[in-house]
Amino acid sequence: EMLYTQRFLCHALLALCCARLLGVAVADDVGSYAIVTDLHIGAECKRDGAGWEDYDGSDDTMSENLQATVDRINARHVTEPVDVVFVLGDFGDMGQQTESMKAYGILNTLEMPWLPVLGNHDVMVVNSSGRNYPPTNDGWLSELWAPYFDGYAGPGQLGGYSGHVAVPNPQIPDCTSHFVNWWLYNKGTLFLGLDWNSRAKGPDRCATHADLHDFPGGTYDWLNQTLTDLRTHVFEGPVEQIVLLQHHPFHCPFQTYTCFQTQDMLSIQELFDDVISDIYPIDDYFWGVFAGHVHRFYSGMAFQTAEERRGVQWINFKQWETTSILKHQAMTWITTTDGRISHLEKELDS
Repeated sequence: EMLYTQRFLCHALLALCCARLLGVAVADDVGSYAIVTDLHIGAECKRDGAGWEDYDGSDDTMSENLQATVDRINARHVTEPVDVVFVLGDFGDMGQQTESMKAYGILNTLEMPWLPVLGNHDVMVVNSSGRNYPPTNDGWLSELWAPYFDGYAGPGQLGGYSGHVAVPNPQIPDCTSHFVNWWLYNKGTLFLGLDWNSRAKGPDRCATHADLHDFPGGTYDWLNQTLTDLRTHVFEGPVEQIVLLQHHPFHCPFQTYTCFQTQDMLSIQELFDDVISDIYPIDDYFWGVFAGHVHRFYSGMAFQTAEERRGVQWINFKQWETTSILKHQAMTWITTTDGRISHLEKELDS
């Protein structure tokens, strides 16, 4: 953990010095971020009876796409320093630890901090022995990720990491879940990393849709407590904009079972309306959501019909999706100015 901290401190100082030597303006009020998602390392493995082939850690198309994407982020970082990279889930295709470790080995060559969001492919292991249900891989991942959060040495303030806690899950008898939620405040922007991934059983792995997890220690409960605490939390500066980071988008081109039910979207809006909108009005402070899951680039509104919105304050709540590493060398670049998103750019293949 100490080496992890020292490495990112050195990279951050080196990038800053290089940028200044090259004459690049490094403004204190400008934030720069990258998003990659849906890595699906190991997806070239084949079905094996009732289970799936065991991934042996060898290079595949997905790992090569990820390495090429990381290399491009590092190259841009030399002249345009990147604060943080957000990885929005589905690190492996079947939740196998060898898949995740392959992804981490590549992601750890980034020359800036990266922060993970859990995806639906990450919560349960499917291997040559079959489906390992109930899903417990979120516990292994949260333990693996803990040093990234406990030893964070990147820009801004990072807090609220919930992955340490094993939560009794009333939806799955005799099972505990680890919900990976966190917040990052940097240069006026407050990012909320959220874990809505279902732990219910699906045809091959856990179900693909999103769940609120509205019980003690679940994501909905964490968000309620976090928003309440943020009302009085003292940051390094004022909050100018709030941004959600999650695997599942709200608006989905497919049937709702792959994303959110309408009532769940309304419940999330209600929570923000009731707990924090008097301090941070929705239509002024909430930019929207960044997501993956659907494997496409998309820019539009998250709540597109009156039935999906609690009021006019949610009409301009945006949604941006980034396509997958599964099939592409792909990323999204985010620039903030004075804490508010000022530029978005998609980059696809070389």
